[in-house]
Amino acid sequence: MEKKCFGCEKKKSVELFFKNKSKEDGLSSRCKDCTHAETRNWKSRNPILLKEQQKRYALKRRNLILDHYGRKCFCCGESEYKFLSVDHKNGGGSKERKKLGYGHTFYSFIIKNNFPDRFQILCHNCNLAKGFYGKCPHAEGV
Repeated sequence: MEKKCFGCEKKKSVELFFKNKSKEDGLSSRCKDCTHAETRNWKSRNPILLKEQQKRYALKRRNLILDHYGRKCFCCGESEYKFLSVDHKNGGGSKERKKLGYGHTFYSFIIKNNFPDRFQILCHNCNLAKGFYGKCPHAEGV
């Protein structure tokens, strides 16, 4: 089965079109090649807007994670957004992040895996103290 691409105006196999439920035939009006070219072109013409969109997307994902894990440091209770980080409860974060990736990729992993229990929120001070000394000074009396 074939479809004519609105971009290059060539008839192509329907497998070369993205799915789009809003279209009558369920397929995008442009083939994948034209869609990719159009996206690259838009990104090159709009670097500032692209950066803003990426920042909003990252913030949205970070907020999802913070909301799920309690939005405050598990150790000291710090709740200032800018001070909070995702911690691996049982250590091994550096090794896992090298394997999974950092930032957006790491957040995607957490969200796609339904917020695994092995993570928690710590402020950067408590997280670094835990990493350097095995536990945070706040936890020494516990």
